Amino acid sequence: TNCGPPYYLYASSISNTSATINWSKLPGVQAIVLRIKPSTSDTWTLTPGSFTGNSTVINDLAPGVFYNVQAQAI
Repeated sequence: TNCGPPYYLYASSISNTSATINWSKLPGVQAIVLRIKPSTSDTWTLTPGSFTGNSTVINDLAPGVFYNVQAQAI
């Protein structure tokens, strides 16, 4: 099965050290994996586990740092 990528990826409930990451899934997508990096870094980090819902909270973010987040359907 060819699963399309998640779409409409956005952050909400942003605080100094956490953010809720939200997305929509196309039919056939069973789960999502996320990776994150500070916007000034070249190194991506996978978040633990995979997500079957439409959002998750990422904690332990550094205050005042902008982050890039990518999502991949699995």
